[in-house]
Amino acid sequence: MRGEAWHKIMLLGAMWVLDDLTLTPALFLSGRGGLNYTSGMSAPESTRREGVVIACRREDGRWLMVRRSMHVARAPGAVGFPGGEIEPGETQAQAVIREAKEEVGIDVKPIRCVWEYDWPDTPWYLYAWLAEWVDGVVTPEPMEIAEVLWLDAEQGATHPDALHTCAPMLAALQLAVRC
Repeated sequence: MRGEAWHKIMLLGAMWVLDDLTLTPALFLSGRGGLNYTSGMSAPESTRREGVVIACRREDGRWLMVRRSMHVARAPGAVGFPGGEIEPGETQAQAVIREAKEEVGIDVKPIRCVWEYDWPDTPWYLYAWLAEWVDGVVTPEPMEIAEVLWLDAEQGATHPDALHTCAPMLAALQLAVRC
């Protein structure tokens, strides 16, 4: 029997179940590619806001994660990945490039969306992108980012200040970099 903390994830067209950071195949198939994580009720389409989350990995396997500034409205002081809202007329990939530059001062090449998250009881729908760091020095924007952290997947998933989305997103990223 599954524990209370389990989530359905879509990966490469098949349903998987995340339970205690272990992905196991479920008996469902989906026509949708990528990863989709849902938990709870979605906001009505008319109020939907979309954002991107950016995942860059160093050669040593550590992920670029950040502690959010105390100045931000959503989740101040929480640990997660850099990212932000997709602007009107902007593609996800364009938002990845812009947000990486704005938040941490680096140029990235978007590789692919590896995970999606429908934030329950909010208007937010997030797209997590694997990206290659191509240029620049990590320089956090102090009004948005309080601290830069380079964490391996386990550290990021279990960090005491991590957003609840970090563990399933890191599981998806680990699978994506193996494929």
